Amino acid sequence: MVKSSIGELKLSPLKEEGKFVFYNDVIKINGKTAKDDKLKVYVTSYRQEGEKYLLNIADVSKAIIHVRGQQHVHENLVGYSSLDVLYDHVTGLYKEHFYFGDKQ
Repeated sequence: MVKSSIGELKLSPLKEEGKFVFYNDVIKINGKTAKDDKLKVYVTSYRQEGEKYLLNIADVSKAIIHVRGQQHVHENLVGYSSLDVLYDHVTGLYKEHFYFGDKQ
């Protein structure tokens, strides 16, 4: 599937809220598993071309990030052409704002 520095994003076989769900339930930071941390990315639609998951740039996506027992919801994520780019953004949110950063 889609990989980043915190781990692999997998496609859930079930839809939630009428959207496709990609999730990472084993987040690793500096080679260590961040216990109980996980994230879900919700997309309206996607199409697969080879190993790439392409998104409609106008579709609204959502991310839910669980960090140290707290849930952070990011709605209205728009303007992403592929799941790779969206996951990179969500990875940045997790690392910079919640895991290492200001937790806002």
